[in-house]
Amino acid sequence: MEVYQTFMVTKLNFKFLPISAFRALQKKAFPAYFQAQAVLLLLTAITVPPAGPLSLLQDGTSLITLCTAGVPAVLNLLVYGPRTITAMVAKVHQGRLEIPFYPRRN
Repeated sequence: MEVYQTFMVTKLNFKFLPISAFRALQKKAFPAYFQAQAVLLLLTAITVPPAGPLSLLQDGTSLITLCTAGVPAVLNLLVYGPRTITAMVAKVHQGRLEIPFYPRRN
């Protein structure tokens, strides 16, 4: 899901949408994307066979892998997501003040 969103959907949206529509879409998509990332990771941790989350304590490799994915997911949800939205809003206001129109990208 992360690879598809990052390398396919975002690139296509950036290429084909006007910049104002792209920013509006990203402002709504980032929080949903980061929430889905955290929820899917939590579901993965809860449903780890054979004994659920307790089996992660016995298998160090799985625990490290889950933590490696979990730290960025939590940072995205709690730190970088809000910062990204703030930066997008600031950029929109900055663009309105400096540039009267957005040229169409090819």
